[in-house]
Amino acid sequence: MKYSKNNAQNNNKKNVLAIIIVLILIGLGVYAYISIRGIDTEHQENGGINYDPPSEEERQAGDKQKARISEDNDSKAQNNEDSSSAANNSESKDKQPASVIIVDANQYNDVVEARAFISDYFQKGTCTFTFTQNELVFTKETEAYTDARTTNCRNLSTPVSDFPNAGEWRLVVTYESDNAKGKSDSRALTIK
Repeated sequence: MKYSKNNAQNNNKKNVLAIIIVLILIGLGVYAYISIRGIDTEHQENGGINYDPPSEEERQAGDKQKARISEDNDSKAQNNEDSSSAANNSESKDKQPASVIIVDANQYNDVVEARAFISDYFQKGTCTFTFTQNELVFTKETEAYTDARTTNCRNLSTPVSDFPNAGEWRLVVTYESDNAKGKSDSRALTIK
């Protein structure tokens, strides 16, 4: 019995010694990895962000990017000057085309409501709602405002009494801003 007890104690000592040796080897491996890879623990405290002043290489790269941007802007300015001189010859060349879409145009009780938006241009401007019936024409204007993704015409709400006659009317909405201009397809609405 005494022999087996000593043998069990020796095995426990060997196991503890083996665990200690393995932990030392793992520690040495981590130290060697950090030493070889050159991990910068100073920048790890800042979430990996380097707050040091830029190096000479970083300064040169920034200067090159600034020069490219400046050249691009100069080129665009020259193109704008060329296009603005051509625009003096024809105003339609001055504005980009914009697609105007009428969403709704109906009579609701004693009020006519119309809604439209510009699907492919993003700039504040003016929307003109033009109603026609034979030779009768009248217009109403609303502002065009931008939201997160489109340009919308402020909803038009006008009393039925603004229409000289009942019957079928045609509506066309035009949009104009500093840089764009567009016109919707005609849409029919019936005034009662």
